[in-house]
Amino acid sequence: MKIAIITNCSKSKKQKAQQSLIAMNLKEDSIDQVSNEWSEKVKASTCGTLAARDQYVGRSFKEVKNIEQTKSFDWHIISAGLGLISSEKQIPSYDLTITNGSPNSIIQKLNCDRGICDWWEKINEQFNHENFPIAKLLNENRDTLFLFALTKSYFNLISSEFSKIKDKSNIRLFGFRDSNNLVESVKKYFLPYDPSKFDGPDSENNGIKNDYPRRVMRHYVEHILCQLKGPNFEQESKLVEEYLSTKTPKKILKNKKYTDAFIIEKIKDYKKEDYPTHRILLKHFRHDLNIACEDSRFKVLFHEVL
Repeated sequence: MKIAIITNCSKSKKQKAQQSLIAMNLKEDSIDQVSNEWSEKVKASTCGTLAARDQYVGRSFKEVKNIEQTKSFDWHIISAGLGLISSEKQIPSYDLTITNGSPNSIIQKLNCDRGICDWWEKINEQFNHENFPIAKLLNENRDTLFLFALTKSYFNLISSEFSKIKDKSNIRLFGFRDSNNLVESVKKYFLPYDPSKFDGPDSENNGIKNDYPRRVMRHYVEHILCQLKGPNFEQESKLVEEYLSTKTPKKILKNKKYTDAFIIEKIKDYKKEDYPTHRILLKHFRHDLNIACEDSRFKVLFHEVL
């Protein structure tokens, strides 16, 4: 059986975001007006583009590219700003997100009671002339096994798509099963990967929470699916459980949260030559100082000081 991979986009881009394609510059209006304004700006963009697979950068995209060394597949990307796109599609650099609290969150621009699922349908109507492009893709390719490796917010973004998929037996889901708004009839297609064991002390490919879905999907393709003659969810699940049974769960840290000002003062006690990256210092803060801080937040504070 052929496989296709569906992942979400990333905030990091190879090219600098074009000034006209920054969500905070959009006018606050109805979902129709905002989506029209955004799509017009994208279509009018004349600056350089790159294939989506190269425009988006970061650990998560490297994980998918590593799979290409052992397995051929079609790759589709879920973009909050462009809808469903092929990894080969030429796209401009932009800054639009569905992340709460970001100045470029599109939700802040909608002056009506509409959610991210509504935005997903509307942006695909603009760029793909189809409200549910994922469901259409799956319904037209029933001989393909579709692997979804998404963060919580992107599973929520496309949640309305799953009710339109006629045969869900050819989907596999990777990520945090209990942290999204999917219904139970869809959640049952998550492979039983346990993040506490997969990212434990004897992990073969540990990382941060954001790239976890792509890392477990890579393990599935390279070490689980290859053991079987064809897809079989029950057998695949047993193989995953057997693999995890040999792994030690990571220690649950009971750390305390502090203000940005407090953490900045703590960072000032260290030298960059001793802690060249924010993740090395963050590990020390978490495991030795019992200070809780989310990775992206700590990264910003780290670069303010060092």
